[in-house]
Amino acid sequence: MPIISFEKWDLERLVGTSLSKSDIEEIFSRLKGELEKIEGDTIELEVTHDRPDMFSVEGIARVVRGLLEIELGAPRIDVKYDAYDMYVDEVPWRKYVITSIVRDVTLDEEAVRQLMQLQEKLHQTYGRDRRVVAIGLYDADKIRFPIRYTYARVSEVRYVPLGYDRPMKGEEVLELTEKGQRYRDVALSPDKEYVPIIVDSSGEVLVIIPILNSELHKITENTRNIMIDVTGTDLRRVIDVFRVVVYNVAERSRSKKVEVPRLHSDYFPKVRNELFSSLRYDIDEKYVEEISGIELSREELVRTLMKARHDVEVAGDRVIVNVPPYRINVLHKVDIVEDVLIMYGYDRIPLEYPPQPVHGSKSLISRLSTQLRSLLRGMGFIEVMTYVMTSRRLQEICKQSGIIEVINPKSELYNSIRRCVWVQLLNLVRENTALAERGVKLFDIGDVAWYENDRIVQDIHLGTLITGRDVTVTDMLTILRTLLKLLNMEVELRKGTVPGLVPERTGIIVERKRGTELGYIGEVHPQVLTSLDYYNPTAIGEISISRLVEAL
Repeated sequence: MPIISFEKWDLERLVGTSLSKSDIEEIFSRLKGELEKIEGDTIELEVTHDRPDMFSVEGIARVVRGLLEIELGAPRIDVKYDAYDMYVDEVPWRKYVITSIVRDVTLDEEAVRQLMQLQEKLHQTYGRDRRVVAIGLYDADKIRFPIRYTYARVSEVRYVPLGYDRPMKGEEVLELTEKGQRYRDVALSPDKEYVPIIVDSSGEVLVIIPILNSELHKITENTRNIMIDVTGTDLRRVIDVFRVVVYNVAERSRSKKVEVPRLHSDYFPKVRNELFSSLRYDIDEKYVEEISGIELSREELVRTLMKARHDVEVAGDRVIVNVPPYRINVLHKVDIVEDVLIMYGYDRIPLEYPPQPVHGSKSLISRLSTQLRSLLRGMGFIEVMTYVMTSRRLQEICKQSGIIEVINPKSELYNSIRRCVWVQLLNLVRENTALAERGVKLFDIGDVAWYENDRIVQDIHLGTLITGRDVTVTDMLTILRTLLKLLNMEVELRKGTVPGLVPERTGIIVERKRGTELGYIGEVHPQVLTSLDYYNPTAIGEISISRLVEAL
């Protein structure tokens, strides 16, 4: 989770009151984070990934003001639309951009550091290291409007990049700067010829996205008006990050004035009115009590919600919660109940042991899984435990479809949920080639999930794998027939195709009595093996445990 560093005096300045060390410890024990340390005037707070609005001290101060009842309800900004013009050209590999100007900010060295911290923490998390979203901050008074988002040949770009004192060509920025070397592949078009840029009406380049801003337009302590740009490949993610940045920068503004451009693009008119719109949820005391176990009167509920920085309307028996736009983590009414509990205080909830009306026992799936493990170990298989999370790229190499991808993964190695078990078993032997060449038999039992007909399907699968120099599908067929026979299960094989397997050496396992498909066996296709730099013949078997239980 991101660790946010800030100064105590800056927090007090934004909150509007002094705070002792014990105050800080007590306050942060109630927030969605963990106090790492207080060292002199420096505070470090570990914040959960679902609260990007707290990735800098401005957002933390906003939450603290609500908790201390210094300021209740949603924070206000004064939005002016069509304040300036921005033209958007088609940039196929980074299509979306949204900008705004926050007026009348007051900055010093620490304030600038916090804005840079917010930018980088959002890059690392929601931006997937700038691949999906990138953020730029500029001194708006040094920009000549209108501006344009476009792309240009790398060889034709020339400007003074941030931190340098001379103009540099695009190639130099990519080759000589630390950010250029790190993000050049993110910036470049598929043909490696172009980079996305923002230019003003005088032709000055503001930035090569997502590498370096211009030194001419950088944020300093003297900046009074900040232009924000958020670019990316996913419009929903761009809007979410844009909201967080605007509201946090506005915490430094005296007037809270935010100017949104007349943005000339095909997508902006569709989302213009939702940029700063609130999500509305109906909630009542009974629902809160049912979920949380605490009883609150109508007045207490309204007050608690306003402490959480939500606006609240009471209409008859209805309590309507207006969630501020920067709270992009609120996806359901249960998230609002969590806010109520945070503001109420978890320490105030009495301990209560849940009733135990029945004695626990193993489920049929658990009992069958235990039996399968015992039988397979007896047949010389080694049980491994692979992760439910895996790489989308790995699954795509193995021709899997219906992949469920995680929106905000911590690592590219674990950015999707596995569609089947055998893919990870194959990846395991690929990473242990020396062992695999001597021949190895592996199995794993675990959860899988995928999209099918616009819904998510979950199951528990047994995955088996045999690999070695002389392995064929017959080796796997012998094993699975013996295994199912020991379970008193009569099965037959039918012709079929399975993505990633050799069509002529693939069979669908069918329960003979009812005709239920239990799974499949086959040889992994040579194209899949060579794509993974693995060259030993490999046979796999995959069986649905839940279907096996039903058949038994």
